[in-house]
Amino acid sequence: MTEAEQDEVWAGTEIGSHSATHPDSRWLKFDGMLDELTRSRLTIEARLGIAPTSFAIPRGQSASWSAAATAAAREVGYTTIYTQVEELRPARTGPRTFVTRWDREAVFRAILEGAFDRLQEWV
Repeated sequence: MTEAEQDEVWAGTEIGSHSATHPDSRWLKFDGMLDELTRSRLTIEARLGIAPTSFAIPRGQSASWSAAATAAAREVGYTTIYTQVEELRPARTGPRTFVTRWDREAVFRAILEGAFDRLQEWV
């Protein structure tokens, strides 16, 4: 595949980070958070040649994501942070919703209509 063909395949696709070890962020101090975020970003960059700028909080833990964690993410180079709970998410984060291959049409429609906007799946 040529480089131009490869670019066309990836057009509109975003590669983001999700941490190095999928920790529960409420137990990490600032240095631990920096390590998780840095290692994940550098691993993706080494393997794919791009440094991701978006980060999805492990387990979608809106309640445990602190302002210090956001500061660590910004220091590492992330510009967008996604969390799970639309209505409870911390300031300066964007919402995300889990959709799986097992979700049937009714569940998918409920997701789109906001039925899970308050669900904190991994507390």
